[in-house]
Amino acid sequence: MKQLIKRYIIKLTGMDKLESKLLEAIEELEFNNSELRSKIMATQRYLKVCVDVHTRPENENWAIICIAGKPDYVKFSKFRNNDILEIRRFLKNFEYADITCDAPSNMKNSLLWG
Repeated sequence: MKQLIKRYIIKLTGMDKLESKLLEAIEELEFNNSELRSKIMATQRYLKVCVDVHTRPENENWAIICIAGKPDYVKFSKFRNNDILEIRRFLKNFEYADITCDAPSNMKNSLLWG
């Protein structure tokens, strides 16, 4: 009896149609997400990211982003306070790019794959 009342209320309120529309919207978003990820991947393959990391507080950490083979298009980024976590977050944005990291060997692995 409970199931009958439950189905009646769902049908009466139109929740069954909402559920199917919601599932369609989720499928469309997943498709758009995968399409966007493939475009990001294709774009980042043309980028070269170089990071210079220092452990001393008086030296600044910085990164250079450029389009591979095009020295005309270069962007320099400085990092505040020698924050290794900030550098790691920065590098995660370029997971498909060619990354060169000039850092002490004990830091390099944690920056690139940490």
